[in-house]
Amino acid sequence: MTAPSIAWTPSRARTVTPLVPRPLRGVRIARVPLVWPGKASAALEEFTLDLSDWCRDAGDGLASADAPTVSPVGDESDLGVVWSTMSGPGITVALSGGVPGKTYTLGLRVETVLGRVGYWSVQLPINDASPAEAPQAATEPPGVAFLPDGTRIFTPAGLPTASMQIPGAAYLNGGVLTTDAAPDAGSTVRLDFTFANLPATDPGILGRLYSPGGPVVISAGPMPPQTPQDAYFASRPSADPQVDGEPWSNGGYLTFSAGVPASS
Repeated sequence: MTAPSIAWTPSRARTVTPLVPRPLRGVRIARVPLVWPGKASAALEEFTLDLSDWCRDAGDGLASADAPTVSPVGDESDLGVVWSTMSGPGITVALSGGVPGKTYTLGLRVETVLGRVGYWSVQLPINDASPAEAPQAATEPPGVAFLPDGTRIFTPAGLPTASMQIPGAAYLNGGVLTTDAAPDAGSTVRLDFTFANLPATDPGILGRLYSPGGPVVISAGPMPPQTPQDAYFASRPSADPQVDGEPWSNGGYLTFSAGVPASS
């Protein structure tokens, strides 16, 4: 099966958003269970937990997400996680298998830029639209590449080459990675899970990416790199490597090579 490109967008129909309670004196707010729409055992579908309200409430953003836990397990047809990834201010998991009639609980844990830790349980019922099938084998999420130390980063393969008029959506503008700041032409919300949470100002960390509203820029420091991703982008060449898809620093702008130019 071919994995979707990085331009893939999580399904709004299979997205749940946890309530961010506002304290009221003398009022006790009940905890509302989070439940995704049911799926068939034979289906491989992605499901999203949208944490944008939770992040916005504290002016925070997601930094990392753990692999989801699934319960119950033990049957060969029990629900399996095929891949999981951060999706903008949320988590998206691709799920396969499951025993018809069972309801599974997924545990989702995140850490934020400000150091907070969040944990949510989301239920997923399996309907009887198909007989029980074993889950598909685990794989990497869409658009993943690896640094030499094994750290995962997202690549631009499959990004559009023109603005889609959706705020925060990434596209390649002549090879330069750009985040779209244009007004939204409709009411749809795009969760561009690769570059949606970039800071708008220079963080001052060598190699850290930021987007002041348009092209994505590689910070020149002065602080040293703090993550493998920082070190990776800090080491990008300053000239086009002429290797298709290879990132380089075009005067500080994160740019992706189109390969060796065709001979004239």
